[in-house]
Amino acid sequence: KPQALAMDIFSPLFAVLFILSTILLSLIILVSLHWREKTGEGQVQVVVLGDIGRSPRIQYHCLSLIEQKYDVELIGYGGSSLIQELRDSSKLHVHFLPDVPSLINGLPRILRYMFKVLFQSVTMFWVILRRTKKPSH
Repeated sequence: KPQALAMDIFSPLFAVLFILSTILLSLIILVSLHWREKTGEGQVQVVVLGDIGRSPRIQYHCLSLIEQKYDVELIGYGGSSLIQELRDSSKLHVHFLPDVPSLINGLPRILRYMFKVLFQSVTMFWVILRRTKKPSH
């Protein structure tokens, strides 16, 4: 039963990684909240955990918020282009998340999933807390 043996080994590893990543994310959040740029009213953030150009519903949500006079910061992965109305808008600011490093794809499946989630969580929080303005909503 190699799979059972692997699970016995990876369960404590997963617990340690989970605890360390939780501590790390908590520290990043606390430090970033202190350093974060202040902003006025009318600032919103929209997060997409995928290609922002392939998410028409999210794009139309952003367009609706812009039409209601909000400044929108759209956060997600690049790839496809946005609809024309969003590309032309000065009230939209796009922040791309970095792709998962290819090195992670060479790991065994359970490690690949753990490191992928850890990488995506850390980079998403980093972009939200360090590269964007504080949202009002």
